[in-house]
Amino acid sequence: MHTHDFVLRLPDWMQTALPDVSHVYPSVEERMRLAILLAELNIEYGTGGPFGAALFDTGTKTLLAAGVNIVVASGCSVAHAEIMALMI
Repeated sequence: MHTHDFVLRLPDWMQTALPDVSHVYPSVEERMRLAILLAELNIEYGTGGPFGAALFDTGTKTLLAAGVNIVVASGCSVAHAEIMALMI
């Protein structure tokens, strides 16, 4: 059996769009705003569908991982925003 590399890469703009890792998101509304912002930026930059996802530490209220939809860009049907965040 042959093995192949399989790489999914989030858009480069995400590195500059996300605040410092120590940034605190005290409310559910602020956490949701980040996911919505990611969805909006994904459309603005033309890198995927209007979907963003973010995982937070409920104790520290900090961001653990974020993702956006790259299904079409990657040609991978599982590359939904929430799956990308979970894989990180």
